[in-house]
Amino acid sequence: MPASDHIDKAGVVGATFAALCCLGIPAILSVVSAIGLGFLVRDAVLAPLLILSVVLVVFGLVRGLHRHGHRMPVVISVLPSVALVAAAPVSGNVSR
Repeated sequence: MPASDHIDKAGVVGATFAALCCLGIPAILSVVSAIGLGFLVRDAVLAPLLILSVVLVVFGLVRGLHRHGHRMPVVISVLPSVALVAAAPVSGNVSR
């Protein structure tokens, strides 16, 4: 299996990381700060990271759609992805 078949998994990891940082989970914030990546918890970095991760997830699932022909995984993931990106600025956790 080529690495390009795992793009959606990388997007899920990135979106999960961005969402946990936006929520301010202390364990995630302390580990990120401890390894010297404290700049990642700023809103200016998290918002684009969240959007990029969601785009990677949708891109990977669309590639899977072309390969397997099943539309339901794409539909099930696109709706919450759009809701996540739309809700982040509204909730005030990520600035615009």
